[in-house]
Parts: sequence; structure tokens; C-alpha cells
Amino acid sequence: YIHSVLEGLVLGAAPVDKESNKSYIYVIFAVLAVHKALEGFSLGVIYESYDYGRCSRTMLLTGFTFLTPVGIVIGLI
Repeated sequence: YIHSVLEGLVLGAAPVDKESNKSYIYVIFAVLAVHKALEGFSLGVIYESYDYGRCSRTMLLTGFTFLTPVGIVIGLI
């Protein structure tokens, strides 16, 4: 789960060049979206293969989902 927080931290702390109005936020967001989709699929397969209960799977995937926005908030501060 630390990995998810660090991903959000990267997005929240993305540099913005105010002179040229260039931002890497869109590129980082696109890369993270693809990465999170593949990572979420992989975690779902792992949780299913180890026969976790429905409640456990839901809690683990919910934590995985909400920790990236936590990292974004930390990166903005």
C-alpha cells in the first residue's frame, strides 16, 4: 500500500513551469492510470487465486483505491 501512496505523491508533487505553462501532470496522470489499471487487475487475480473472502477482497481493493488520492494530497502540501 505504500506503493499506492508514493504514486499519488508523484502526481501531487509534479512540477509546473509557470513561465512556459508546461505541466507534466497530464503525462504522469496517464502513466499512473494505465499502471493502476494493470496493478488493480493483478491484485484482483491474486486475491481470487488465494481464495480470500468477499469482505477481505473488498477491503483490500478499497484500500488500494483510496491510498493514491491520499498521496496526492500529501504531495500538494
